[in-house]
Amino acid sequence: MPNQSVPTRHKIESTLFISSLSAFTLRQRVSELVEQEPKLNNCFLVTDDKFDKFSIAGLDQVGEIRFILDGSTIKNHEDLKGVGFGTQFLIVEYRVGDKQIVTCLLQKLKRYLSKYELAKKQENEEPEMFMNIPMFFLSLRTFLASDFIISDSAIESARSCVSFDDVATVLMELETLSNMPRLLNGEDNDVFDFDEHAKASSHMLFYQNQKFKMKQILHFGKKHILDHRFIIHSEKGNTRLLLHVKWIPKTRKHLIGFIEELPSGK
Repeated sequence: MPNQSVPTRHKIESTLFISSLSAFTLRQRVSELVEQEPKLNNCFLVTDDKFDKFSIAGLDQVGEIRFILDGSTIKNHEDLKGVGFGTQFLIVEYRVGDKQIVTCLLQKLKRYLSKYELAKKQENEEPEMFMNIPMFFLSLRTFLASDFIISDSAIESARSCVSFDDVATVLMELETLSNMPRLLNGEDNDVFDFDEHAKASSHMLFYQNQKFKMKQILHFGKKHILDHRFIIHSEKGNTRLLLHVKWIPKTRKHLIGFIEELPSGK
């Protein structure tokens, strides 16, 4: 049996908090911890001009530990009880292999942070409409696990998709992607009405086009060449999502391996 410890260490986890600190002050506190805490001696802060997103990296880490002060990803959640307008939400995202470092950090910051649990949905309910595309695809891992395999590389690459926010259309289009192998084999044509089938047909032509530079990813220790693409047009703006995927016959699922954002005219 292959050793599964390496893939497991790279799995992404995230925790949601309410923060009593401003973005500037939180980054300052984390910076002080990185400089002073012995357990973080091999770590360093990665920042840019914006204070609402920063991360901790290090030679001994599996990946970056990200701090995302981004209430917009959950501000429309219907189950936010007892939370006032302007509440500062913090998402801490990290790899399982870095949990010990994260635990140390959160222990030092516990006076400023309160863990917030979103209400769990029933198994047959659709995923929450996150406005943030990476968090949205992260949620799909749970809610669409029977239909798709969503890799860490897909979620990582989706971080560059900053303009696309039409997640309702993504959900509808993913149904077409799920049916693509059957449609190509001439099966289930009666599932779609005329307009829907015409739309699916245009998708099929693009899906089958092999004249592009195929991306290669590593998923659970195995290399995969993403030999198909699927495009999703936003109905709310002038952007598109381009999904690089691979059909896995054994599981009868698509592996979504890389996501990028394109302007409508490209």
